[in-house]
Amino acid sequence: MLSQPIILRFLLSCLLLAGLTACNSLQKEIVIPQAPYEQQLVVECYLEQGKPYRLLLTESVNYLAPPQVPIVNNATVKISYDGQTDELESKALIDSTNRKGYNYILEKEVTGTENTEYTLELTDPKGRKVTGNTRFLPQVPIKKIDWGFNDKAKAYLTVTLDDPPTEQDYYRLLVTIDSLTGEVKTQFVFDDLINTNHEITLGTRYNFEDGDTIFVSLFHIDKPYYDFLQSANTAANANGNPFGQPSQVKSTVKGGIGIFTALVYDRKRIIIKKKP
Repeated sequence: MLSQPIILRFLLSCLLLAGLTACNSLQKEIVIPQAPYEQQLVVECYLEQGKPYRLLLTESVNYLAPPQVPIVNNATVKISYDGQTDELESKALIDSTNRKGYNYILEKEVTGTENTEYTLELTDPKGRKVTGNTRFLPQVPIKKIDWGFNDKAKAYLTVTLDDPPTEQDYYRLLVTIDSLTGEVKTQFVFDDLINTNHEITLGTRYNFEDGDTIFVSLFHIDKPYYDFLQSANTAANANGNPFGQPSQVKSTVKGGIGIFTALVYDRKRIIIKKKP
C-alpha cells in the first residue's frame, strides 16, 4: 500500500506533466489586430523677417509603421498677407547650415513688420486641406546676461529681460554652445506670470566652462506656439515611459498636424570668461 506522501508526489507529478502538455499545445503565434489609422498631413513652417519662405510637408504614420517620413509633394501651398498671396514651389532643399530639409520653397524674403498677419492655405493632391495663421509679435530684447563659477570651475548663466506690461506674454529661451546649431545646453518655455515688477530673470545649471562661446536666443512667441512646445515636450517625456500619461501634441494648424508660426527673437553671442 502506497503511503500518503508518495501518493501526493505522484499526483503532483501527473498535474505538472499535464500542465506542460497543455502549454505546449497552446503555443501559437498571436497577431494583434491594429486599429484603423488615418494618415494626416504634417506641416512645419517658420517665418522669419528677411529670410526666404521654407516649408516641409510630410504625412503622419502609424506608431508601429517602419521608421520613415513620407514626403508629400505637388501640393498647392499659398501664404497670404497684407492683401497679397505668395505661392511656394514644390522643390526639395537641404539647408546644411540649419540641418533641415524642406520640400516647398520660395526665394523671396519675408517682409512682414510687427503685427503683420500671415495666413497659410495648403491643399495636397488628395484634396486634404490645412490652414493656419500667425503674426509677428514685438521683439523683447535681452536686458542682461551674467554668469558665475562654482568651485569646480563650472559656470552658470543668468538671463534677464523686461516683460512688456500690456498683455500676457510667452517666451522661449534657447542656449547653445559653439554655434546656433550646436548642442542645446538650456531650453525654457515660459510665460510672464513669473515676472517681478515686469522683470524676468532665468538661471541655467552649471553647464559651461571658461572660454566657451555661447549663443543665447530669446523668442517672443504667441500662445498657440507656446502650447505646441509645451505639449511636444510632454509627449517626448512620456514616450517610452510605461507609467507616463499619453499626450497629444497641440498643433497651430487646422486640418492636419504641425506648426506654422512667425519667429521674433533677440540673440546674443558671448564668451564666458572668469572675472578678475
